[in-house]
Amino acid sequence: MAHIALAHSLTRPTLRAVRAISIVNRLKPPYPPWVTIPSRLLVAAIGCALAVAMFGWLLRGNLDRAVEQPDPEDMRTVAALREVRIDTDNPPVAQVAVDYSEGPAAAWWPQGEPPVIAAAIAREAEAGTPEAERLPPVAERVGSEPLVLGGPDGVGRHGGSWYRIANGGNDVGVMAWRLSGATLVRWSPQGYPIRPHMAKGWERNEDATVWTIHLREGHRWSDGEPFTAEDIVFWYEHDVLHYNYRPMCL
Repeated sequence: MAHIALAHSLTRPTLRAVRAISIVNRLKPPYPPWVTIPSRLLVAAIGCALAVAMFGWLLRGNLDRAVEQPDPEDMRTVAALREVRIDTDNPPVAQVAVDYSEGPAAAWWPQGEPPVIAAAIAREAEAGTPEAERLPPVAERVGSEPLVLGGPDGVGRHGGSWYRIANGGNDVGVMAWRLSGATLVRWSPQGYPIRPHMAKGWERNEDATVWTIHLREGHRWSDGEPFTAEDIVFWYEHDVLHYNYRPMCL
């Protein structure tokens, strides 16, 4: 019994050693998945962090350069412009009411045109295009009741580029109806009031169930065809009704 007990006591540490050797052998390559996957992720994370830190160090700016402070007067001007107050008694408007009986001799009658169009007309003249086939002067091209707009900062100038990002079909639609401005009426710079645009004016009955829109005399499409109430009827019947009261373009 003494020999058996001694043998038994000697086998326990031996078994422990064998188990330890087995675990060490399993930690040698090839490693099991529960060791390799976390370690690889850890190494990848450390590598990404070091790469970001290196690029940040290489691309860092001049930290010793003092930041240029804006002019205090400019800051006060910007702050004043941000304080928008709507004066409902005298709101700013873009559309200017004029007396059409003054005709082309009036100071407000359109005279200028975009330089790109003026250059095209000049090229036609140089090429010998008959005068009857060329665009007439601006004063003759506009209708008898032209739309007159007055910018809040005075008369603008032609040219320049307007960059806008569109990341979907809805954004493209916004460009069509927000930037083109081909509407019967228009908002004022602060929204109120609604002013005439392609329409000269309007009137309604007492309960606002019937509206009469007056179009501008001599208003035309870009190809020279007259713009009439029939065009609005066509839009309603073939666009609004066709798309179930959700027209693709207004």
